[in-house]
Amino acid sequence: MHRIPSSLLPLLLFAGCGGGGSSTPANTAPTLTLASAFSVLEGDTAVGNAFGSDAQNSALSYTLSGEHSALFAINSSGAISFISAPDYESPSDSNSDNDYEVSVAVSDGSLSSARAATVITLTDAFEGRVIDGPVSGASVYIDLNSNSLEDAEEPSGVTNGSGYFFLEGFISGTGARVIAIGGTDTVTDTVLTDVALIADIPNDATKVVSVTPITTVLSAADTPEQKNQVLSALGISGSLEEVLTTDHWALAESGNTTAQAVQATNQQVAVILQTAATMIASGTSTNEITATSIANAVAEQVAAVATATGTINLSSNDIVTTVLTNAVQAADSETTISAEVVSAVATSIAEVNTLIGSDSLDPTSAGAGAIIETAQTTLQASVTKVTAGTTDTATFTSNNSTSALFINNAALASLPDFDSDGIADAADLDDDADGVADTDDAFPLDTNESVDTDADGVGNNTDTDDDGDGVTDADDAFPLNAAETLDTDTDGIGNNADTDDDADGVAD
Repeated sequence: MHRIPSSLLPLLLFAGCGGGGSSTPANTAPTLTLASAFSVLEGDTAVGNAFGSDAQNSALSYTLSGEHSALFAINSSGAISFISAPDYESPSDSNSDNDYEVSVAVSDGSLSSARAATVITLTDAFEGRVIDGPVSGASVYIDLNSNSLEDAEEPSGVTNGSGYFFLEGFISGTGARVIAIGGTDTVTDTVLTDVALIADIPNDATKVVSVTPITTVLSAADTPEQKNQVLSALGISGSLEEVLTTDHWALAESGNTTAQAVQATNQQVAVILQTAATMIASGTSTNEITATSIANAVAEQVAAVATATGTINLSSNDIVTTVLTNAVQAADSETTISAEVVSAVATSIAEVNTLIGSDSLDPTSAGAGAIIETAQTTLQASVTKVTAGTTDTATFTSNNSTSALFINNAALASLPDFDSDGIADAADLDDDADGVADTDDAFPLDTNESVDTDADGVGNNTDTDDDGDGVTDADDAFPLNAAETLDTDTDGIGNNADTDDDADGVAD
């Protein structure tokens, strides 16, 4: 009998236990799947996905490399994106052909996959910007067949946070127009539910089109000659093509005074457009009237007045009354709104438009924004009530004069208030409280002066020669008429005009 040494027993027992040995599987590198090419419409940032997998189910991370990798980012899920929205007309790739080359690899922290290359091709878009202030989230489409409806085959999209849109597909078709509906005014943060804006397609469709209240009015004019008449009546210089392809909001923000005047007019038209939509929505009709129909009706009325008279004052109570009355009926003949209600609403709109159109107000300023926001919200809520008959016109008028709308307005509190009446000058129709509206006051910030007959910069109350004819007012029989100073026979006719200065019956 052979004995096993005691020192070997643990080794034998371990070897015989469990029926054999165990080992940890070797780590393997993750694999990567990546399309060889992607196509991205300019203005978009999302490109596509790289797909990594790992046999050991390890957490994966992705990296980019290659000639144009600095222009892109990739997240933990493999989603590739442009860091900044690309512009087809200003390519950033090395040879400016809008083909961007990058490579992707995936790692499990220890091992990496082989790198896979892809080409990202940027495609051209029909570009534009929707502006009241810039409007985000607006639904935009190209009305190719001029039926004012979004059809399935028509290019469409949504504006981004700055009001820009990028639509895929070549734009063609007689009378094609861009139509934008709804969205949020990014300046006032107001949702414009029932507001549509329209623009003709520029002759050069590669340019960025501006879709604004003014272009909405222009779209309603039938011929190029009529469109130019409308521009002239609105006091806008430049060609139709220039108006369609100029971002007046951006220029106004930069301090361009011409663009600021255009933008003020945009805002005046916008208030009328929104008010017409509010009145129709609150009226007696049960018809479903589209925002585009309302925009077309208002545009047609503004264009009609502009072409018929050669001028149009959007701060005029009479003009606003005419436009609202005719537009509401044109959009929906079943809507019945009394002339008294329309007149009351038009008076408030005309006053607000007077403020908006002031030469001293920058339409991109915080003060202008506060005025526009009040017009878009508080005033529209009141228009709803008076149109529906839940508020009488007297109450509406009392609550919606500019003095009532803007007194002690917190958003305007930091702005100058010359007469300390609680209404900032930007929202005050009579800054010096002298009873003369600023629009008629030669000295809107001088309580003691409002008239300057000879335009010498000295008000008539202070001026000793009001008409600047060299004869003092005390010695001037006609102190406000530079052509006359004497009236020998005191018959009320100055000697220069009188054929018988001494009234002796014998002609001079």
